[in-house]
Amino acid sequence: MKYLSIIPEGIRIAVRVVPKSSRRGIVGVVGERLKVALHAAPEKGKANRELLELLAETLDCPARCLSVVAGHTSRDKTLEVHGADSRRLAATLTALIKDTDS
Repeated sequence: MKYLSIIPEGIRIAVRVVPKSSRRGIVGVVGERLKVALHAAPEKGKANRELLELLAETLDCPARCLSVVAGHTSRDKTLEVHGADSRRLAATLTALIKDTDS
């Protein structure tokens, strides 16, 4: 799980975004990043907002707990999730990745 690291405040997730996709969701893992497909175009922060909303829904945590900490204008982003049970979040993501690989 190179895309995921546990930090004192929660978890850090390395993400590769595919904007303007026909599908929406976690696609799998590419290299050392979680690959996420989004409907939104990469303009005026739309894709970043959709990414945070999608992961908040997926991880069942408030969107205010997520933030983009690097790569605001890049497809490769680093996100942090604060104020939640980091082990539960890591387990949820791991289970989702296994489901997409099946």
